[in-house]
Amino acid sequence: MVLRDIDRRSDYKAIRDTFMEWCESPFSSSGSVRRLRLHRNSLQYRLKKIRALTGKDPWKFKDAFDLWVAFSLKDMENLKS
Repeated sequence: MVLRDIDRRSDYKAIRDTFMEWCESPFSSSGSVRRLRLHRNSLQYRLKKIRALTGKDPWKFKDAFDLWVAFSLKDMENLKS
């Protein structure tokens, strides 16, 4: 499982929102920090946290795609609940 148990963390929403916005920006730190109203270092910290928690590197396309799919599926699963 790509997300492992990070969906149970108290900071899951922040992690998810950060990653999804980063993908939608597209992978632009400046666009992401502006929309998320974060400091650039905070964005980098959260992306590194995702890498540490999942073993997937958000800076690598295949890993980023795996994460995007996993977060999207989790969102769909939460809509059913």
